[in-house]
Amino acid sequence: MRRILTLSVYPSFIVALLMAFPLVHPGSLIAQPVPEVFYINEFTMHIYSGMRPGSSSSYHYFYAHAQDNPLVVNSIRRVYSYACDGETTTTDTTFVFGGSFEQHDGYFICRGPGGESSGTVPPYRSSRITNDGYYLQDDYSNDIANTDHVMRIWYQYNDDMKLTRAIYKRNLSSWSRLDCEVDSLGRRVQEVMYSSADSLIWVPQRRICYDYTGEPSGLEADFEKYMSYPPIRNVISGTTKPLYINNDWRIGTISSSYWSNNEWEGDYPIPYVLQEMETGYCLYLGASYWAWDWHGLPTNLCSPNGYSDVPGYIIKYSHTSQVEVDDGLLVPVVRLAMWPNPSRGYSQVRLDLAYQTRVSVKTYNIKGQLLKSEEYLHGPEPYVWNACDKGGSGLPSGVYVIRLEWKGGSASTRIAVVQ
Repeated sequence: MRRILTLSVYPSFIVALLMAFPLVHPGSLIAQPVPEVFYINEFTMHIYSGMRPGSSSSYHYFYAHAQDNPLVVNSIRRVYSYACDGETTTTDTTFVFGGSFEQHDGYFICRGPGGESSGTVPPYRSSRITNDGYYLQDDYSNDIANTDHVMRIWYQYNDDMKLTRAIYKRNLSSWSRLDCEVDSLGRRVQEVMYSSADSLIWVPQRRICYDYTGEPSGLEADFEKYMSYPPIRNVISGTTKPLYINNDWRIGTISSSYWSNNEWEGDYPIPYVLQEMETGYCLYLGASYWAWDWHGLPTNLCSPNGYSDVPGYIIKYSHTSQVEVDDGLLVPVVRLAMWPNPSRGYSQVRLDLAYQTRVSVKTYNIKGQLLKSEEYLHGPEPYVWNACDKGGSGLPSGVYVIRLEWKGGSASTRIAVVQ
């Protein structure tokens, strides 16, 4: 008997891949292993109808992936349920989907399901993704040839791979644009949604401002990286798009305002409290509930909590580093932590390894550039990391990636430096 186990430590080496937007240079196809990234294997949409009290419907999609590449979806099983007056009817349908995967130099293109369906087959979502899991472009189409576009999305990042702009083109006619202002510590302090009929003249619609407590979050989740993962086609600012959570700093309040009579109106602060739960993190905001898993992947978006006719999305993920092992063979769990974080000079590195071994400690900036490489003999005492480069000069304030490598394994974490 064989079973599937998920590796607990995923390589998270950050590759600096910046591409020109909106044009992306394709490069040549090359033979490489399947990138180690998360992918969706189950998607559910719930709708509670206000037209008939007590009635609800749900669509459950189960994706069957190719055996040699889990990023390829071969077929989809859709279970539709409708409940009304105490009775439930269910239909169960499986159909061929026809997903695909193309490996390029530094990125890949994956054609998969695009979320809920208004017809027989869910829309196709063709995504251009870096090998370390950052979305660069999304095309939602009703045909496998990717020509009948429902929506196109382009994502732009700064040098630290923080999202600065997302451009949405709906039904080849209307446009939306999300501009994000990021401060020197990599924190999003403001986002503004614009609309346009021709992508030339942009009219502001909504603004969200983020106010931070000044405390580090102490979380290992990568919320910002995974905000583009849910297959939400009808992107509406503040409702169906995932909420912004900063990876390293706690958000205290947010305020939202609307553009009216050539000025911003509203702007009332709302508490923004991220809570830990058994499966990850959750946040209540107004009448909505949001949830993320321990990695920072959005798993529950805008569930109905006081409103009817508001769909709730539940998403389940897997990772391409899943391996098949025999029963009785345990996959070790290795934990890496650094404290204090943020660091003002020195921090302790604690690696949860049960044996003594030589360990290399590599420090990268968020672009993926190696700043220094050190080595120590792992033992019961923590290793002391100094926030400086190989020449001894102090690192400027910002977020850095610390990667530990030893014979038989590796682990990575992020640390914020405040000088």
